[in-house]
Amino acid sequence: MKGDILIVDHQPNSLNLLNNLLISHGYEVRTATTGSRALRMTAEHPPELILLDIDLPGTGGLEVCRRLKVDTATAAIPILFLGAQFGLPDKLAAFEAGGQDFIARPFVAAELLARVRCHLRLYQKQRDLEAQVDRALASWAGAYDALQALSQGAMDIRECERRRLTRDSRDEQYSKSFSTKVGLQ
Repeated sequence: MKGDILIVDHQPNSLNLLNNLLISHGYEVRTATTGSRALRMTAEHPPELILLDIDLPGTGGLEVCRRLKVDTATAAIPILFLGAQFGLPDKLAAFEAGGQDFIARPFVAAELLARVRCHLRLYQKQRDLEAQVDRALASWAGAYDALQALSQGAMDIRECERRRLTRDSRDEQYSKSFSTKVGLQ
């Protein structure tokens, strides 16, 4: 499987076309026709990428994007907006909401697939790096714990040695004092 994609589009023809195109290229695809359904689906099982209609009725695409980006469980998921027209105000609003890219309708299949591939690869690499960081931190935490144990062991040894030296010194002083009292010196 190349990646798990959620398509959110209220236009049935567009939804079917995208669904068929992505499935035919080996992607796992789920679909939603409303923003509220997309939010529920994402909460239940976060996808690796979302193709999101900017002009959804009800909970619009920009609002869906904003909600997903404030949730730590879904904030890193790349969101590519779909729309008929993308003027500068639309693009700025989409970037402000947290979107990563735009695909204008009518879309060119090769371009759409290239953008999907690119953003999925980036997302998967980011997750791989996060996993490596987590493993490194766990390893460092284990090494730190071992170092703490060694340090504690060294302090215990020093304390035992200090006590032994104190005891030996006291014994030596006692022995000299005793020898002097008994006339052995």
